[in-house]
Amino acid sequence: MAISRVCMISNNFIDGALHQARELYEGGFFNQAEEKLKKILSNNPENAEANLQYGLLLAKTERDVEAQQRLLAALSKKKGSCEYWLAYFTFLSDKNKLSDLYAALVQAQKYISLDFSFSTYIKKVLLYYPEDKSKAVVNRLFFWVNEDHQPITDEESLVINKELRLIQQESNVLTVHDKLVALTKRYPSSIHVWLAYSSCINQVEEYEKYIRCLARIASLDHSGKSMSILAYELLKSKRYVEAEYCAKRSLQLSKINKTAYLNLVAILEAKGRSAESYHIFKLAHKNLGNDLSILKALGMLSMSYYKDFEQALFYLSQASLLSMDDAGIKAGISQSYYRLNRWDRAASIIENEVIYLDTERVNSWSPFPTPILLNSVDEVDLCHSTIKRIVSTNASLWARNIDLSSLFYLAYHNRSVKDLFVNVNSFLNANCQDLNFREARFNKKEDRKVSVAFVSMFLNSVHTIGVLYKGFVEWINRNEFNVVVVHLPGSKFDEKDPINTLADSVVQLEGGIDNQIKAIASLNLDVIFYTDIGMSTTSYWLANTRIAPVQIVSWGHPVTSGIKNVDYYYSCEGIEPVGSDIEYSEVLVRNNQLPCYYKREDLPEKLPVFISNMISDDANVYACPQAIFKLHPDFDDYIFEVLDKDSKGVVVFVENVDLNYKDWVADRWRSKRPDLIDRIVFIDRMSRRGFLSFINYIDVLMDPIYFGSGNTMYEAFAYGIPIVTQPSQFMRGRIVSGAYEQMGCGKELVVSSRDEYVKMLIKVANNKQYQGELKKMIKSRAECFLFNDHKAVKELESFLLYATVNNRGVV
Repeated sequence: MAISRVCMISNNFIDGALHQARELYEGGFFNQAEEKLKKILSNNPENAEANLQYGLLLAKTERDVEAQQRLLAALSKKKGSCEYWLAYFTFLSDKNKLSDLYAALVQAQKYISLDFSFSTYIKKVLLYYPEDKSKAVVNRLFFWVNEDHQPITDEESLVINKELRLIQQESNVLTVHDKLVALTKRYPSSIHVWLAYSSCINQVEEYEKYIRCLARIASLDHSGKSMSILAYELLKSKRYVEAEYCAKRSLQLSKINKTAYLNLVAILEAKGRSAESYHIFKLAHKNLGNDLSILKALGMLSMSYYKDFEQALFYLSQASLLSMDDAGIKAGISQSYYRLNRWDRAASIIENEVIYLDTERVNSWSPFPTPILLNSVDEVDLCHSTIKRIVSTNASLWARNIDLSSLFYLAYHNRSVKDLFVNVNSFLNANCQDLNFREARFNKKEDRKVSVAFVSMFLNSVHTIGVLYKGFVEWINRNEFNVVVVHLPGSKFDEKDPINTLADSVVQLEGGIDNQIKAIASLNLDVIFYTDIGMSTTSYWLANTRIAPVQIVSWGHPVTSGIKNVDYYYSCEGIEPVGSDIEYSEVLVRNNQLPCYYKREDLPEKLPVFISNMISDDANVYACPQAIFKLHPDFDDYIFEVLDKDSKGVVVFVENVDLNYKDWVADRWRSKRPDLIDRIVFIDRMSRRGFLSFINYIDVLMDPIYFGSGNTMYEAFAYGIPIVTQPSQFMRGRIVSGAYEQMGCGKELVVSSRDEYVKMLIKVANNKQYQGELKKMIKSRAECFLFNDHKAVKELESFLLYATVNNRGVV
């Protein structure tokens, strides 16, 4: 297998665990952080970062002997790291281990330069030791460590000013340089002389001398401004340890130095310490008051890093009062409202303000806020009409900073989206200033094989998309096809993932959209198979470009793309209602089999026993382990009726990892039926084995109306768990019924009304013999007709050959 990619993600688990440990430590959760670090070190005892973090944690909890051992272990692997030495020096200084500090400073000279960022520790040693013993250290110091300067007299100031004016009249740069050097020796305490000298050195690009010169100026200037300038210069050179020292020193000299705060934040961000950045901005806000850039930064960090959208609203609203036409602030306010499920307020800000502002410099924003979780059915009409008004405007937009992820949720509202998506696509193509979608050139191929690429951000063995499409990647006939897997930027890439090992070649895209298009075009593909347009903004922009003669999308996200350069929608007769072609901007392909080769994994012989203290032993367990945003308000009455008619019934849902979906939907239910809320149970997300034990525990699954089960259906049918389903008017609500049809069973579990739905659920849950018969039948039929479906592979192969012969997309 050939793997083409720019950057390799290595040691993902360790890096992630270290990040979590740092977050726990910074949050004051020392015990949890220690457990994380111990686990890492048990498998990787020489990991420098883990030893460093553990050493600092031990020092914080007064276990000094162990702390010193861990810090030395870290240093043994990172002897050339200023950051590691600085951490060790800080520990020794804080613990007043001055003898060890002296020895460490002498040792450090072999590996690093003891520059001004270490001056605090060196001065402490100088005070402790006799002068003759400290010469080894002193000789290694830059000359600005000693900040004791003789003040310049008024008479000397007059002489200096006169000589500087004379030097300015010199035309020869070398002469100017020599005369300024002489002046620095005569007047080493004159800030004006050093300023002139620094300007001269900067012109001739003597970087190290320039930095030393700025450091001398900083030692003479007690306002902190010069130290802040020095921090910025060091930041530009990626000398982060020294830069951080200077920025902090600048703030010690002046708490109202805004530039110093910004420099320090930039340094911390460069070192991946975003949590600290937030606290620096908080300190800046305390000392500087309502400064526009500080408020904006606090709002954006509250939103992006801490997911505290109420706090983000507070800061960004304050910032908006200081700048009424800042598109970034307005977009941030809109996004905060959106993430609080106040989509209507978010949409109003977009429609009435942001769409008319200059958004070129906005980092990221969404022009189409939609309800993440509907509070009422009335919101659907309001949402569609709002988007229609937005796409009717003339706006100046930039594709590179537009986030289209909110369009994803329109599929869950039980409304046709084809016309809306077509209009959105036309609007974006007409108004985005940086869109230059051109047809890629296709070279005539000598290879008789058809080259097909599966493209997504989610093609890994953990994500549903990867699970659904791995079988196609594995089983497509290599005598006729060459199979490529293309990972979009942001993918969780692992070269050892089974999908990657099964492909003929793998490409990890990076950079902007233009680079991505060029990278895919260079593959000279016959077919691009987009597994899930609508689940990432990147795939949407790529699909706008004709990069292959044939471009296909399928049911990874089961709605049309609305994009003219996508030729086919690959679906199945059993899940498409009559006349559904009008719901697609693409040509609808109706196969006989569900468009998936889903491998039936070997089921664990023994699963852990699922236990919940919220469910009694004699309860009838109805479960709907789906993403909470699938739960349409119309489905609420189905839940309530089941609980009303089965006094032993409990309905179980699984919490989502994002946002406050659980709270939102619980509030909706509580407003309608507060008397039933205690019989609706949420359980935490689980490992795969935990989820399988849960599946095996329940009595019957409830398929959400309008947008039903996909991957969960396959997992349930592996154990034969019955699913009651009511097919809707769109394909996305008909997958379970299509699977029953393909298996030739379960007809009685496919109903046409709420009354039938509830009756069937209660029958299956309460009649254990009937339930057992259903489980046995479904499991058997799924093994024969649903899993490991080579017919589906053959149908895909036939279609790909047909499509490439017709070359429908070539212009």
